[in-house]
Parts: sequence; C-alpha cells; structure tokens
Amino acid sequence: MWPSERHVWQIPSAMYEVKQTTVKRRNIDIAEWSLVATSDIQIGTFLGFYTGDHDIEYRDSLYAAKIDHIHIYPFANEANITLQERQNRPLANMNEPNVNDYENSCFVVEDGK
Repeated sequence: MWPSERHVWQIPSAMYEVKQTTVKRRNIDIAEWSLVATSDIQIGTFLGFYTGDHDIEYRDSLYAAKIDHIHIYPFANEANITLQERQNRPLANMNEPNVNDYENSCFVVEDGK
C-alpha cells in the first residue's frame, strides 16, 4: 500500500474536473486546458495514475511521461485532443503546457521494486 492511500477521502474523479480556462498573455486571451480541484484536497492525497499508451519508441510529445525506457503517451493525436479524451486522462491536463513547451508539473511513481 502506498502511504498516500490513507489520505483518499473521496473517489479521485470527484476531487477535480477538466476545464478550459482563459489566460491573458500580452493582452490576448488564450484558452488553455487545466485540471481544477472541485473542493479542498488534503496534502498527500493520491490523485490518480498517469495513464496512456506505453511504448519503448520515443515520439515528440508535450504530454509524455517516461519511466526508464518506457514512454507513456496519454493522447494518440495531440493535434486534435477531444474533451472526452481529456476527461478520460485527466492528469495529463495538469499544468497544460503552452504550444512548443513541455509539461513540467506532472510526475510518475514506479512502485513494486
């Protein structure tokens, strides 16, 4: 059991939602996706697993996570991500990267060693 499991006080999908937000950059409104808490989340609470297709081959991706030689790609076609795909893989929306930037707030824990 992971130590953080003792902090789970509601099902993860009830703790957050995927939302499109608008930010202003250089006086221009830009729509971006984000993962937003629906209520206060206790420190140390387990939010979920970063999921997607697993592959040993590298491909350019704004959303990929890597463990050793395995890459996790949450979205098959990053140029056309649907709302349903975002809702199915909510943790990929944390700190939504700007175009040509890379995700920097998401992490993957490898357990079982």
